[in-house]
Amino acid sequence: MKFEMRYLSPLFLVVVLVAPALASAPDPGAAVDRYFDAYRAMDLERMVASFAPDAEFHDVAQRHHYEGQEGMRELLTGLIAVHAEMDVEIQRRAVAGNVVAVDYLYRGKLSGEALRAATGKETCRDTTYEIPVTSWFEIEDGRIRKQTDFIDLTTLGEVRAEASGAAAP
Repeated sequence: MKFEMRYLSPLFLVVVLVAPALASAPDPGAAVDRYFDAYRAMDLERMVASFAPDAEFHDVAQRHHYEGQEGMRELLTGLIAVHAEMDVEIQRRAVAGNVVAVDYLYRGKLSGEALRAATGKETCRDTTYEIPVTSWFEIEDGRIRKQTDFIDLTTLGEVRAEASGAAAP
């Protein structure tokens, strides 16, 4: 059996043309990493820039919905305004195509002073918290196109009660 080079050429051509495109395709997980890095730094501009211009955010448990970078700016400005510290600790992450699923602990310290100013309640106090969250991110062109959050509502309620100076539910 004689090996014929003519059969190898088309395959080689496909590998040469396609492999660089696959290797240079943006890693969807990197977009989420950039967002979480900006989140930890409480860097509003970098957080907003992590999202596509037509981004969507859904918090299923709290029924929040924001659209576009301006919607994300509104959400994140409010979040930063009442925090002294913000962090996430990733527990698990899975990437499938352009979707990144992340289980993480949402950690932070709410500023009692900022909460008092925002709500007018004198009983608000500094509160350190840790809340389990699962987020699904859809990535498009290296930016977050859609984020869907599933937050532990029971723990969130306990944190809110503690921060407001009320008894936990």
